[in-house]
Amino acid sequence: MADTPSHSSALPAVAEPAPRPVATTASGGIVEAPAAPPARRPEATSSSERSLRAQVLSKWNGWASTPLYATIQVVLAAFVGLLGSVYSSELKTSWPLWWGTGGEMAPRVVWLFWAMLVGTGLLFWKAKWLDVREQKAVRELSRDLAAQQKEMAALLTTMPPPQFLEHFKLLYEKAAQAAMLALDDPAPKPDDLRKAIRQVLYHYAQTAEAYDGEAGRQGHTYHANLMRFAPIPKDPQARSDLRKRLSFNGGQDLSELKGSLEGIRSLSISTQQESAADETLAELWLPVPKVARREDLAKPWQVLPGAPRAYCPEDGYHDACLSIESMLQWCDDETELRPEAVRQLKRYFEEGEGKAIRSFVSARLPSPLSEASAEAQESAPAWGVVNLHRSTQGMLKDSLEAVAMFASVSFPFYVLLARLAERLDQIGSSKP
Repeated sequence: MADTPSHSSALPAVAEPAPRPVATTASGGIVEAPAAPPARRPEATSSSERSLRAQVLSKWNGWASTPLYATIQVVLAAFVGLLGSVYSSELKTSWPLWWGTGGEMAPRVVWLFWAMLVGTGLLFWKAKWLDVREQKAVRELSRDLAAQQKEMAALLTTMPPPQFLEHFKLLYEKAAQAAMLALDDPAPKPDDLRKAIRQVLYHYAQTAEAYDGEAGRQGHTYHANLMRFAPIPKDPQARSDLRKRLSFNGGQDLSELKGSLEGIRSLSISTQQESAADETLAELWLPVPKVARREDLAKPWQVLPGAPRAYCPEDGYHDACLSIESMLQWCDDETELRPEAVRQLKRYFEEGEGKAIRSFVSARLPSPLSEASAEAQESAPAWGVVNLHRSTQGMLKDSLEAVAMFASVSFPFYVLLARLAERLDQIGSSKP
């Protein structure tokens, strides 16, 4: 047998660390393999133990809410009171309690009294804790129900009337028939395409009437029109003419614009006449900036509300003004528009041709729908914007949520208008 070291019995044996594995590289070198990760320590309690604890606690909480629990509380309290009255002298002489050595131990009945008193107090505390927790849960539930009722009320006020879908189906069928009749013509005349656009606009405006529950009623006249986008021209004379035509520009340089939106009276209607152009429409030229929104500014918006903002892709494809006052306030609070542009806008709606417009909605038409490649369609600008307005504020339920819902529902109309407008550009000018 091999000799045993003399100090092996005096000191505990220390295990040498296991050698780390090595690996040989392609060039013949030897490198150490990475150390194995340390073993995970087992959790203090298993999931089954936690589940058992939760079940016990749940049963205890449930039992603490029963009439039997309350009865036991009352009986114990009465028994503690009885002990206190019968053994009052023992309780007085035994206080403070002594449980160490060298003194006289209190009688058992005293220990029983104090144990039952503490137990009864714990039972009362548990019942009160459950009561407080239940009251808190009821308050939270009441708040949730109140919030849900508020949301439901807001949803009901933004929903269209029950007959809206039936109206929409009939109106869209008429609009689609008028559009397809013009689009299927291999050689359509510009006037026929303009008339088809006005018919689609008419049924689109009637759809807004139906959404507001105004279909067939007198008192509110809805107007709709198209505005065509045009990039900034390069010809000096054309640029000079554009500067003179632009409305609400406030002297902004053309180099800051990517184009303008031109109002076209021949592509407008009111619900008072189905096929005739709206003679009350002002043919505005509105600037469209290259940058509509800058997040680094306290007032991020750099674009006019309505059609210009709807045309810019930074904030969806539609914009709404439910009252002129709120729109002007938005210009003051959220935009860095030139002061002169805001003053011009205010005069237009308070004293000028826009005095009869009290609320409006603008939506960008889809990008070109021709058979061009997907890349070409993606880079091509949208044809323009469709505007909808009426002479009283609060159109479309006076709700931005209702505006968003209406814009989504009306998208088929936007597709028809985009196809007709694109076809009109293919055969000649949009203007007569």
